[in-house]
Amino acid sequence: MVWIFNQKQDCQLVERGTAIVWEIGTNSAFCINSSHGRGSQILYEDIGFSLPVSLLNHGIANRGYIEMEIEAIKDYPADYIFITGMPSNPEGVERMNRLFQSYSWRNMKAFRENKVYLIDKPDLFYGYDPLSSQAQVHELMRLLTS
Repeated sequence: MVWIFNQKQDCQLVERGTAIVWEIGTNSAFCINSSHGRGSQILYEDIGFSLPVSLLNHGIANRGYIEMEIEAIKDYPADYIFITGMPSNPEGVERMNRLFQSYSWRNMKAFRENKVYLIDKPDLFYGYDPLSSQAQVHELMRLLTS
């Protein structure tokens, strides 16, 4: 499935660009690199998206993830943004909603081009094993081609 997607993108000369995978927890947001799953291994290693330089400068390649305030997500633009988990507590939901309604968020390229994907399937995107990765591939391909 990924191979077919990549072939179509290559034939259309579509550049993959940058992508960020976020999981928003109770009080923090976690940006995930391919060594920590959440579908990022598929996006970065199989499909060919890259991490924005701003995250590389924070050392995400060495640590595998970066934890930050929920509101700071807007400070890390990318061509594509994937949010695999959302907060479950009222305070986290309120903080996330404020972020999504902020001028900075709405001015991000990914938001303007409808390339923000609120997946909110933490159970599906938690695993890193072959069966989990296969289910993640199907979900990511569905999102990217719809």
